[in-house]
This record gives sequence, structure tokens and C-alpha cells, in this order.
Amino acid sequence: MGSFLLNWRWTVPRRLLLAFTVLAGVICASLAATLYTFAHLRESMAQVAELVEISQEIDEMAQASIGQISAIRSLLLTGERENVLRFWTAASRFNETQERLAARELPGTMAEELGKLDRVVETWRAETAEVQIALMRNPWTADTAKAFEALGRGTQFIAATETAVGRLRELERQTVLRALDRALSALSSTEMLVLGGAVFALIFAAAAWVYLSRAIVHPLTQIGAAMERIEKYEENATIPLQGRRDEFGTLARGLSSLLGALGERSNRLKSTLGDLRQAQRQLVEKERLASLGGLVAGLSHEVNTPLGIARTSASNLEEVLKDLETQVAEGTLTHSGMLKALSASRESADLALRNIARAGDLMRSFKSVAADQSENRRRYIRLKPYLEEVLLSLSPHIKLARVSARIDCDEEIGLVTDPGALSQILTNLVTNSLTHGFENRTGGEIKIAAAAAENGIQLVYMDNGEGIEPSDRQRIFDPFFTTKRGRGSSGLGLHIVYNIVTGGLGGTIEAESARGIGTRFLICLPSRAGGEAEVPDMGSGTAVA
Repeated sequence: MGSFLLNWRWTVPRRLLLAFTVLAGVICASLAATLYTFAHLRESMAQVAELVEISQEIDEMAQASIGQISAIRSLLLTGERENVLRFWTAASRFNETQERLAARELPGTMAEELGKLDRVVETWRAETAEVQIALMRNPWTADTAKAFEALGRGTQFIAATETAVGRLRELERQTVLRALDRALSALSSTEMLVLGGAVFALIFAAAAWVYLSRAIVHPLTQIGAAMERIEKYEENATIPLQGRRDEFGTLARGLSSLLGALGERSNRLKSTLGDLRQAQRQLVEKERLASLGGLVAGLSHEVNTPLGIARTSASNLEEVLKDLETQVAEGTLTHSGMLKALSASRESADLALRNIARAGDLMRSFKSVAADQSENRRRYIRLKPYLEEVLLSLSPHIKLARVSARIDCDEEIGLVTDPGALSQILTNLVTNSLTHGFENRTGGEIKIAAAAAENGIQLVYMDNGEGIEPSDRQRIFDPFFTTKRGRGSSGLGLHIVYNIVTGGLGGTIEAESARGIGTRFLICLPSRAGGEAEVPDMGSGTAVA
């Protein structure tokens, strides 16, 4: 027994069971007391109702007695035969009422009084029976003296009856008063019981509320507040009530263990996420460097051509000058030979200067694009000139694929953005078109259209390549998704475009494609992508660095 008491725990169900048991006991006790009181009240009211019926029957018996004497008096005075019927009717009523009263269970005193009345009636009937019968047969031949003697005794009978009825009514009144006193006492007891039960119920409800608040509501509030602190990532947030020996203690310890496990998993996930982000940054950087490498490779091939022509022109110019020097030294130089040498020198110099200028334009475009991709700085740019610079840097790849590219944009459209991010977007889109759209096709067209929108710039990139399979359209922006796995494609090109547009520049991008018709990208960029922009030179048609 001692070990049982030591191991006993006031768990929440046991506390609730105790509270509801006490409440049910109080309700049952109040209900039983109320039912008992109402039973007494019902008994008292039934007794009062029975006494009222007895009173009515006593009154009826008294009226029947008076009716008998009245019928005899009228019969003596008038001799009318109808008084005989009145007499027997009154006598019959008297007998019936007397029998009903005799059948009732009357209180002792009332039964004694009713017995006295019965004896008075029987005495009167026995003493005047002969006279009554004679009068009923022929009132004029009956002995008048005896008749009046019977009438006198009848008057005494009426007086005795009235006396007995008065005593019965007094007894009845006293009995009714006692019954009413008991009924009022029962009502008063009921009122006190109901009032006491209500007061006790209120006190018990208040006590139960305080108890349940401390035992249930307060612990739940503490645990809820702790969970809110944990949800807000507050430091040193712990679960209280772990030392309790009830369900709340079990719940608190379980939540604490769960919190610890979640913390460990969260740390592992943070570490894994950091590794993944680092790997993603490395892949993105690798993709960017690969893109720059492609630009460098294309640029080197493209620059070699004008530089070779310039070198050949310079060599031709050197030979012309050497011939001219030889002729001057030998004295064989003629006027026509001089003009021919000067014409050949001018052509070689012009050809060399044009190709050197071409190579300079290519280098300047590459320098601008490469610098923008490495700086990640927001500034104001005129959109069309910058797009032309980017396409110029990509021209070696575009020409190699025998694809034409054109720009449809108003000269005055400009925006504050990250030029390097915009260059990366266009480079990746062009590379995607050349790699996937025009791989198995000779010739094609890339069109870039830009227009001012309500809250920024709307940029549309289109090609008439192979298009995208319907099953792949929902996945083209997913990282590492590619249809050329194992053939040099990383699957990050369009994913980088999506992240730059939606994250870095705060815009939106949508893709539409039809197999065999081409692909269309709709890019919406804000006119100010955020950050501090450099002041534009409105007099220049190119970007301000």
C-alpha cells in the first residue's frame, strides 16, 4: 500500500475524474434532496385536496339533512305530495354522502366527530320513523302532535348536525393549515436547498476553475509560450515542466527530446545546405568562367582574321617601301613608279588600319562585357547599345552557327540594372539557342525585342529553333536539367538565368515553346533594380562606366 501511494501520480485524467466525480456527487445529492422535498410537498397537497373533497361532502350531507326537515315542514303546512319526493331525494343524498365519508380514511378526530353525527342521525330516524312514514302516506290523517314533535326533534337534529359540521369544519381547517404549513415548510426547504446548491455550485465552479487553471491551463500556456519562443528562434529557449510527473511532464520531456533532435537535424541540414550552396556557387562560377572562356576562344578566332590581314598589309607595305628605297638608291625611280608605290602603300595602310580598328572594336566589346560580368555593380545603361555590345562579343559563335541575330529596341530605353547580370542572361540564352535550338539545323534567326512597360522593361527573346519537348517545359529552369547529359552541358544555363532574373534583378521570366517552331522567353525587369546607380550621361548613346 505504501509503495502504491508513493508511486501514485495525479495525472490529468485522474484530476478531471476527481473534479467530475465531486461535481456529479453534489448534483446527485441536490437532486435527491429536491426530489424528497417535492415528494413531501406532493403528499401535503394531496392531503389538502382530499380535505377539500371531505369538506364538500360534509356540506352536502348537512344540506341533505336540512332538506329532509324542510320537506317535512312543507308537507305539514301544505300537504303537497311533491314534498314527499323532496324528502326521499334529500334522504338519498344524505345516505350516499354518509357512505362515501364512511369509506374514506379520515383523521382520528374527524372520524370520531363523524361517528357522533351518524349516531345523532340514527337516533332521530329511529324515534321519528313511524311519524315520517305516516306523514309520507297521508299528512292530513297523521297525528299532528306527533308530527310536530318529530318536527321539533328534527330541528334539534339540524342543530346537532350543524354543531357536528362546525366541529368537522374546524378540524378540517386545522388539518388544512397543518398541511399548508408542511407544504410551505417543504417549499422553504426546497428554496434553501436550491439556493444552497447554487451557491455551492458557484463556489465549486470557481474552485474547479482555479484548480484546472493551475493544473491544466497554466501548464499549457507555459508550453505554448515556450513553443512560440522556439518558433521565433530565441536563444536559450527551453521547454518548461520537464520535472513534473504527469502528462505535461511527459509532453515537455518529449518536446524537449524532439527539439534536440530537430536542432541536430537542423544543424546537419544547415551544414549540407552550406555545402550545396558552396557547390552551386562553384558551379555557377565555373559556368561563368566557361562562358568567358568561350568568349575568349571566339574572340581570339575572330581577332586573328583582321590581325592577319593587317599583318599581310604591313608586309606588303614593307616590300613596297623596300622596292622604293632600292629604286631611289639606284636612281631608277620614275614618276609613274612613285605613284604606283604610293597607291600600293595607301591601300595596304588603309587595309591594315581598318582591320586593326575591327580588332580594337572586338577587344573593347569583350572588355566591357567581361568587366560587367566580374564587377556585379548596378548602373544606368541605354539598353539597345548595350545589347549590341553583348551580341558583338557573341558574334563569333553566332556566325559559326550561321545564325542571324537582330535587336528591335527603341534608342531611348534605359534602366538602372546590373549590366553583368544582363550580359550573363543574354549570353546564356544565346548559348542555349545555339546548343539546343540550332544544333541540327543550318541557319536560323534570333530576335531580341525590348519595350517600355508600366513598371519597367519588357524583354522578349525568341529563336526559331527546334523548340522544347512538352514533357520538358516545366523543368527547363531546374538546376542540372539538360537533354545533352554527357556531351558537355551542365544543365545550369537556364537555371542561372532564372535566378538572376527573379533574385538578382527582381523580375519575372516565362517560357513558351512549340516543337519545330521555336522558343520564346518573356522577361520583365523593373526600371530600377535596386542599389545605387551611377549618373547617366544623357548626351552619350552608349553606356556610362
